[in-house]
Amino acid sequence: MQDHEYFINWTTSLFKEGFHMVYWMAAEATAVREIAATIFRTMTLR
Repeated sequence: MQDHEYFINWTTSLFKEGFHMVYWMAAEATAVREIAATIFRTMTLR
């Protein structure tokens, strides 16, 4: 029973870690995309 509870806790924490990682990666990708678009616009104007 104890092993089963440990496994559930481990899976839950792993899932939460993965979700946070994906969330931060998506946030970073969005920021990079916005920066790239700004640079592209500035280069196009010149």
